[in-house]
Amino acid sequence: MVSGFIFDHSELIDKKVDQILDSGAQIIGFSIHFTSEHMAKEIAKRIKQKDKKRIIVFGGPQARRAK
Repeated sequence: MVSGFIFDHSELIDKKVDQILDSGAQIIGFSIHFTSEHMAKEIAKRIKQKDKKRIIVFGGPQARRAK
């Protein structure tokens, strides 16, 4: 279901990623829950594709070391 949303709303997600990057934040944090994990990883991936120097931090009850 989330994969379909990402596919259907890719342009909107990219706009939100640009807003995050435009904020100038060098460290970007995500609080991960079971329902938000997939979307947070997708947004983080897109942030890194556009700017590898940004630091991404995951926290919250569902956070775990990503492989």
